[in-house]
Amino acid sequence: MVIPSFIMASYLFFRIILSLKTTRLRKGILFAVMLAALMKYTLVGLFMPRGATYLTPDLPGPILLLLEFPYITALLLFLLTLSLEIPRDLFLLGCRVFRGGAVAEKFRRLEPRIHLTLLVFAFGVTCLGVLNGCAMPELRKVDVPVAGLPDSADGFRIVLLADFHADRLSGGEKIRRVVETVNALEPDAVAIVGDFADGLPSGAPGEFLKPLAELRTRFGSFGVTGNHEYYSDGAAWLEYFPTLNLRMLNNEHEILPCGIAFAGVTDPAAVRHGLPGPDLNAALSDIPEGIPVILLAHQPKIAKEASEKGVSLQLSGHTHGGMIPVLKQLVALFNSG
Repeated sequence: MVIPSFIMASYLFFRIILSLKTTRLRKGILFAVMLAALMKYTLVGLFMPRGATYLTPDLPGPILLLLEFPYITALLLFLLTLSLEIPRDLFLLGCRVFRGGAVAEKFRRLEPRIHLTLLVFAFGVTCLGVLNGCAMPELRKVDVPVAGLPDSADGFRIVLLADFHADRLSGGEKIRRVVETVNALEPDAVAIVGDFADGLPSGAPGEFLKPLAELRTRFGSFGVTGNHEYYSDGAAWLEYFPTLNLRMLNNEHEILPCGIAFAGVTDPAAVRHGLPGPDLNAALSDIPEGIPVILLAHQPKIAKEASEKGVSLQLSGHTHGGMIPVLKQLVALFNSG
């Protein structure tokens, strides 16, 4: 993590900080601040308790917040500045070709203001992302037509939950309120598609998830693992989830009495931790022909393959629904969307 952080901080130094009209000492201090902000994961390693990992640090909320704000702001500033690199160079090249030296000079004098605007914008987007992450999820009702749905399942109601990332920043009260909201909807089933927590089941995150055991449904609560479960002892989480009355679909399925099947696959991150990776064929095997299949998969990447294999509806998370506006197009690109 140190080398990527140093590369990003160096780029921002040569592109923004070096051109500032200030002393070398202040420029050095600004570089050090930028580097420290981008070294979030290295700094996390200094504070996290034993058994935690960089992506699941299980740290107190104030420390998480203190590290998150400057990191995301600096990262967004880097991405925004980098994305403008080619347009900037093309503009200056055009000025040179068409002898627009005066225009180019005015632009260069304007660049510090542009960089300041990008910094303010990055900070604002960071604030929006943190607020969205800590806020109660927005309740959305979506009607999904499913071909071949039996009359006994007409109007079947599924509540989809994803990416709790339970930690000391969000706390357990948010999950308790989510459970109360879900129970008030009186769903037929609940689907939780991974990334339950950032931390160990034996720590605070496991405690924060306990309200999930109070979910009330007609046919049960189903779940699949996300990538973050495997970052902090995936095997322990797989043992813990059944204590929350969750039916985990680990490359398997269950046919409900109403004539539809719930299937689920594990996350690809499982393979890197010595556990079974996603196996769509195993999850769908022996489902009688003609039964509509609802597939739970943390990452949406396999949607095309699932459709080709007869899945009626895939429910996924992982992308956080565009929680950070500037990054959602980039996130879509890396998730086959």
